[in-house]
Amino acid sequence: MTRLSRSKLWAEFLQRLASEMEPLAPMLHQGRRLVWRQGEWLNWVTLSRHSWPDRHFPEAPPVTRISMNRFIFEPSEAMLRRFGFSGVGLPLGERRLRLEWTVYGEELLAFASWLPLLIRGRLNATEPIPLPPHPSHVFNGGLRKTSYAWTATAWEAYARWKRTDASLPCVAIPAGRVKPARALTRTLRLPH
Repeated sequence: MTRLSRSKLWAEFLQRLASEMEPLAPMLHQGRRLVWRQGEWLNWVTLSRHSWPDRHFPEAPPVTRISMNRFIFEPSEAMLRRFGFSGVGLPLGERRLRLEWTVYGEELLAFASWLPLLIRGRLNATEPIPLPPHPSHVFNGGLRKTSYAWTATAWEAYARWKRTDASLPCVAIPAGRVKPARALTRTLRLPH
């Protein structure tokens, strides 16, 4: 069981994430969401409860889903102006950053420092992406491409609670086989 309440845990994660990302771009913390501008895109990270102990499901595991640039998000005109967008269509979400990562309990806090590394590596292939802070099953491609992942602990705890098979589908890379994404280097060709 997690030591922090869900609201305190989420607030701590978003605060840490904002401080880690601040050099990248100005942030706007909005409840369960962190919003920032990256070039011509308005990006966001939202936290949602995948399962959590409550009075209806006291045995539910504390599992949080980190969603980046997923689902519908309609920023207000004031927010768009604050980020310097005016008179344009909705500049929503850099596609390379679309992602859902499901984590167990306080594993969430370690992702606040890692997520900016993932973002940098996804936006710039010359930046490496290290392994996530907790062993994770990655679906449909490696760290540079995946749009869906679970920490191994969250996957197993959720399957146990739901009394379902914890084996991974064939599109998943098991946590033990996930590799860091190396930085790609450009080869310089000199004239002969």
